[in-house]
Amino acid sequence: MDNSDHMSILLDIINDLILKLDCLACHPKNKLLFYNCFVLSKLAWHLTIADLSKTWVVENLDSVVSRFVRQWLELPICPTFSSSILNTSKYGINLILPSVQFIECQTTIRNTLKSSPNPDIKSLWADTCYGTNLQYDQFQNTKQVLKAVQHEHEDRIQSTLLSQGLVISYILKYSCQRTTGIWSIIQQNMPKSIFDFFIKCLNNTTYSKKSLQMVHFLVVSMFILPSIRNFVACCI
Repeated sequence: MDNSDHMSILLDIINDLILKLDCLACHPKNKLLFYNCFVLSKLAWHLTIADLSKTWVVENLDSVVSRFVRQWLELPICPTFSSSILNTSKYGINLILPSVQFIECQTTIRNTLKSSPNPDIKSLWADTCYGTNLQYDQFQNTKQVLKAVQHEHEDRIQSTLLSQGLVISYILKYSCQRTTGIWSIIQQNMPKSIFDFFIKCLNNTTYSKKSLQMVHFLVVSMFILPSIRNFVACCI
């Protein structure tokens, strides 16, 4: 099986599973959970053994996932996914794109070669420590990959995305530790309409004056004032 076969299979898997997932009449957060837990696992083998470039994965796999996730969350084309990629403790939805999964798979196989007790396999790792492999060798495990990607997007929100990251950057800056700890619980108990509205708020895509006033009220009441208990009681 050559690389073209792997590419064809990856495209078939992602399109088939995403389309089936799109047809399910369930909450967007459940679709995202199913995607993270099941769809990505189906891609892992081919992303590990095939000689692919990250650019190809971004252009052909990330684009499919991004299009459907925007549709599930009712996000327009303009907002970035940076806030969605953040962990739930950072008010994101922990979205893992195929390109991130690709880096995790390459990190896994590089570490397997490096830690092998077989000297010939170890020498294979040493002989291939150049080019794109250098970016994978810097990580010790997949947790470091995900943490690095999320940290990169958090920095992007706070330093580069001055408009799209306005709301979430202020929340990250001024929210207290207690609020951070209970946010994931609140998010899991939100009905679809409120869940979608909050995703738009965090991506700063509510452009009408009334919506912006609502965002301001919610940010102040949820993340700054001590009246957070009343909100939690309504959501749980």
